[in-house]
Amino acid sequence: MLWSALTDGGIAVALLVIWYLAWRHWLRKRSRRIVNWVEVACRHHGRVDSVHWHSASRFQVDLHLGTATFRDPHLIVQMAPCEMPLSWLWYRLRKHQETATFAATLDCAPAANLELLNHRWSATCFKPQQRSAKDREWHAQRLGQVVITTRKDWQHDIVNMMDALTASRSYDFLKIAYRREPPQFSATVALAAIQPDALAEASIFDVIRELATSSSPSPF
Repeated sequence: MLWSALTDGGIAVALLVIWYLAWRHWLRKRSRRIVNWVEVACRHHGRVDSVHWHSASRFQVDLHLGTATFRDPHLIVQMAPCEMPLSWLWYRLRKHQETATFAATLDCAPAANLELLNHRWSATCFKPQQRSAKDREWHAQRLGQVVITTRKDWQHDIVNMMDALTASRSYDFLKIAYRREPPQFSATVALAAIQPDALAEASIFDVIRELATSSSPSPF
């Protein structure tokens, strides 16, 4: 009985090690392709300096950009955590996305912390089988920025930053954060957004610089 349990345990551990090593090799191979995407995206702005691994599915790309806007710029890439079965299963159940997060220190630190999250909602008031041909004719209208705040003394100049965020829709940022402590600026996009085939006409680094420079101390 004991020997059988030890054998089963040894087999389970061996399978787990094989799973980890196989997926780790695949993730390292894929990371080289992602670094090539980053090199293409920043080819007119700078270069890739080095790569550091945080875990088997998470790594950091240090950048050297030809602009004084950013100090210590880097990109943190989070791939699907395939190296561990439970982590991969949780990742799939939660429907998380693979992401790339640009982070850097700014010359002028924001006076307060601000975090912007990208959410979208859609709804309908009727059941699918009740829709007629006329109901399927949707009409969309672009609205201005809506600011909801609990502060009475908020600065209306924050709308300037909202304008910059609206202009960045082509890259569909998932999260943008301004902080008083380094890294003072970060912007997160879906990893697929930095693929060469997915890049818009305006470089993603141009859009990020515009977002970062809109965080002057006055809006806060």
